[in-house]
Parts: sequence; structure tokens; C-alpha cells
Amino acid sequence: MAGWYELNKNDKGQFSFVLKAANHQVIGTSQMYKTAAARQTGMESVKTNGPTTVIKEGA
Repeated sequence: MAGWYELNKNDKGQFSFVLKAANHQVIGTSQMYKTAAARQTGMESVKTNGPTTVIKEGA
């Protein structure tokens, strides 16, 4: 099984998503969005811009 997006909504009505790997490990969390449509746009951006072969080490 490939990774997946877990969709969330908090008690204030804000939307977010969590990107999980096949082993259920969280590999990314989103910002909070005001609408589910904005969250969907954020997910599409990750799908489009996420895949890369560039690896950068932190300081």
C-alpha cells in the first residue's frame, strides 16, 4: 500500500491533512485551512510539487 492523506477538521471548523507513509508513520502535516476546498488545493500542491530527487540536510 502506498502512502495516503488523512483528512481532519478541528473543533473550530478548520481543516487540515496529514500525509502518512505505508507504515502509518506521519511524514507531513499541513497548515490549517478555512475551507475543505482550500485543504484540497493544498493536497494537490503537495502531490504536484512534492516528488523530488533533491535531498538537503539540515544545519
